[in-house]
Amino acid sequence: MKNKEFLEDYRRFMDTILEKGYAMEVPQDQLSHDDNRVWYVPHHGVYHLKKKKIRVVFDCNATFQDVPLNGQLMQGPDLTNKLIGALMRFREEPIAMMADIESMFYQVRVPGTDADLLRFLWWPNGDLSAPVKDYRMVVHLFGATSSPSVASYALRRTAEDRRGTAAPEAVETVLRNFYVDDCLKSVATEEEAVALVKSLRYLCAEGGFSLTKWVSNSRRVLSSIPAELRATELKDLDLAQDDLPTERALGVQWCTFTYRIKSQDKPKTRRGILSVVNSTYDPLGFLVPLILPAKLLMRDLCKEKLGWDEEFSDSWTERWYKWLEDLTLVSGFSISRCVKPKNFGTTKVASETSQSEKDPEKQKVIVQQNMEKYRSTMERRSVTFEQLMTAEAEIIRYSQSQCFPEEIRALCSNKPVKKSSQLYRLDPMLQDGFLRVGGRLNRAAMPAETKHPVILSKHSRVAILILNEIHEKIGHSGRNYMLLQLRQRFWIPQATSAIRKIISKCTVCRRLRGQVGEQKMAPLLEDRLLPDKPPFTNVGIDYFGPFEVKRGQSTVKRYGVMFTCLTIRAVHIEVADSLDTSACINVLRRFISRRGQISIMRSDNGTNFVGAEKELREAVKNLDQSEMEKTMQERGIKWIFNSPAASHQGGIWERQIRTVRRILGALLKEQTLTDDSLQTFLCEVESIINGRPITSVSDDPCDIEPLTPNHLLLMKTQPNMPPGIFNKDDLYARKRWRQVQYLADLFWRRWTREYLPLLQERQK
Repeated sequence: MKNKEFLEDYRRFMDTILEKGYAMEVPQDQLSHDDNRVWYVPHHGVYHLKKKKIRVVFDCNATFQDVPLNGQLMQGPDLTNKLIGALMRFREEPIAMMADIESMFYQVRVPGTDADLLRFLWWPNGDLSAPVKDYRMVVHLFGATSSPSVASYALRRTAEDRRGTAAPEAVETVLRNFYVDDCLKSVATEEEAVALVKSLRYLCAEGGFSLTKWVSNSRRVLSSIPAELRATELKDLDLAQDDLPTERALGVQWCTFTYRIKSQDKPKTRRGILSVVNSTYDPLGFLVPLILPAKLLMRDLCKEKLGWDEEFSDSWTERWYKWLEDLTLVSGFSISRCVKPKNFGTTKVASETSQSEKDPEKQKVIVQQNMEKYRSTMERRSVTFEQLMTAEAEIIRYSQSQCFPEEIRALCSNKPVKKSSQLYRLDPMLQDGFLRVGGRLNRAAMPAETKHPVILSKHSRVAILILNEIHEKIGHSGRNYMLLQLRQRFWIPQATSAIRKIISKCTVCRRLRGQVGEQKMAPLLEDRLLPDKPPFTNVGIDYFGPFEVKRGQSTVKRYGVMFTCLTIRAVHIEVADSLDTSACINVLRRFISRRGQISIMRSDNGTNFVGAEKELREAVKNLDQSEMEKTMQERGIKWIFNSPAASHQGGIWERQIRTVRRILGALLKEQTLTDDSLQTFLCEVESIINGRPITSVSDDPCDIEPLTPNHLLLMKTQPNMPPGIFNKDDLYARKRWRQVQYLADLFWRRWTREYLPLLQERQK
């Protein structure tokens, strides 16, 4: 061993943990385990940056066959107080004191069955010439993922269990004034501090925790603490004469918080700027006005799309050097720790409310920023797809075992389900550990999970959560569409009543679906009663919006234009840049290019549509040659306007627009999109609406799926469903044409037989 000093320090550390009982040698009869629950942790020594003290680190991130120990441990809840909160409470009163729990993680025992997961190899008595032996830690390790949460829980539980017997101030100090193993507390008087030190030491000792390294700005408080429990700098200090040394509170010097800024020679690159900015330790945020210009410079450089190690040009150098010059002026900057001056007196808090509508709007940006921070934090805690699927499967199996125990026992014994069971008519079966619908659709060309959906009870918490998720995912649409989406994977007996209950309790739906005045419905237009016409032959058109779209640093308005097929109630949504006539004509041209020629188009009596018709007629007139006139007569558009101020005449497209607004209002909320995002989002809304059933949804699992506009537009229910199954004969064009024609004829027959009768009854 070349470094003998390092070896001696290493031996001394290992001897200490063995002498104190933190680790023990594994007996010979326990070296092997039948269940193979054994893990060997490698270890190495590191020195503290500021203290000549070694710490042996057990590397729980070391992998064996690509698996680390930390990857198998649960992190547990974060029970640590926030750093900013601990420091702010530390500033409340003039008398300050700090302490540290000695080897906090080592004071919490590991369950005996888990100790073999913390084995390590070491030479007995540190003799490198002797054979290595097996040891195991019986306490929690520094570096294990679970240790911080477990140790914090043990400390907090120590305080909670002694409420009523220990001093209340000591209990609150443990719960609110500890940051991991550091205690930071301030009180009003020295008498309170002396009493608190005594009660706090006693309370922690009850849980096996020893408070050491005591520091205070009061000589009287320090004199009440045994010398061996004080910080190293205070053990041999003459409290009557010597000055008290400067200590650090979680990285910040006190009694005045003083900043020490070291000059750093970093390259003129984005990486260099980020290194300097992040090395400025400012947990209380006092230096935010100084740090902000550097972050703005970083933002501007990101817009230039420079590489991380690419030097920026001289035009940015002046700003960077000016900021570095200002940064050096902060060194030595100090702020009094205690926020209260002497003779501060009593504190009063007055609450004032305002009826202003503007001020609350200003806080949305702050809330949005906080939400982005929490969202990004959650994204970093990644969970694999396999883990999510495994968790979902276990939850569903547990729910089924609680709701259908008799049915599962009968099926496990190869016995039929009782006729009195609510699942009898579903012909249930067990598959992959799930209780599924047997039904009669075994040979149907459908996905397996749709033919045999998982059965859930409508009273189970899992079913309620699934229904709520589907309800939000489809934009708070109605009962039939929810049932259609549910049946893709799950089957809930009496699902209609469960869905009705979910919708009735949804605050978003209750707000968006308020009662409106009733009016007797008029007879249906002839345009809506003509089958065997291509979709969008007769349409209604209307605008909705506006939507704010982000462009650069500003926002602009965009408008939605909806075309509603009067026959099958399908919709097509376009985006208009403005409300002028040119934008309207461009929207019409895009629509006709994608959906085909229009025979009849109905709309409100808006100035934009009147103008569009005039310009369209003028454009046709300019091309009014004999052949063009004949063509336009055959394929011309008949544009019918509703009566002025009579929007109810366009009820069919107004109803669809209300659906779109409800979906957009529920999903967009306060978000600001780009042009591309708005286009994509409106296409998804279009798909949701065209996937809504226009016939009733049956509770019978053997019935065919309900009719939707997508059956004719896409020849399938949803855009994301798997493609149909074709044989070799379908490769011929004539065969494909006959198949498409047959599907179209089938759609219209169902439309005439199932949907058209639903329009007979007046709803009001």
